[in-house]
Amino acid sequence: MNRGTGKPEKDNFMQREAGMTARRTGPEAAIFIFILVLGLTALAGCAKPRTGQIDPDSADQGDMVAAVKQGTLALDTGITVGDAFDHYGGFIVKWNEWERFQTQNRRNIVEFRGHLDLRQADMSDADIDRIEKALLVVQFSPKVDGGLEIRYMGYVLKAHGGPEKEYSISKGKQDHYLKAIYGNYKFSNSRYEFIIESLVLN
Repeated sequence: MNRGTGKPEKDNFMQREAGMTARRTGPEAAIFIFILVLGLTALAGCAKPRTGQIDPDSADQGDMVAAVKQGTLALDTGITVGDAFDHYGGFIVKWNEWERFQTQNRRNIVEFRGHLDLRQADMSDADIDRIEKALLVVQFSPKVDGGLEIRYMGYVLKAHGGPEKEYSISKGKQDHYLKAIYGNYKFSNSRYEFIIESLVLN
């Protein structure tokens, strides 16, 4: 019982609750909603995309290259693309190059250019000295639903004083090169020495 009014305490309690409810639906409620939205936005910004997934419209050169290098291929998911290619003994790894570009239909491509260490090839020193450029080129494309695919693989070859030539490696033979790179062993049975000799040395 309220001593001043004689009304039950229950009525005063209900009035206080009604006032608090009213205040929650006023400016305080708007502030609360604003803070909540900010918090959810911050959490969404902290969420990391899955490996190989990136927003192509907001990604810069470094972002896209990093996403591909941190991705994996179905051939071997136990090692990243970057670790496999940047540590392959058949390349002069300090000269490895990674670059992103877009096709006309806005497909994002990350191109790897590995300089072949011809000292490991079954070629004479005289023939090796005639070679100015011997690259293995691999083009990766991030899939929309995650993961990576190889869009192209081939050689770029050039002898001193001669024209630059390209040789495309068929889909059926690409796994041979990938297994060698991921297993860190020589391109055996690929006859890549023959390809080099026939394209630019003869």
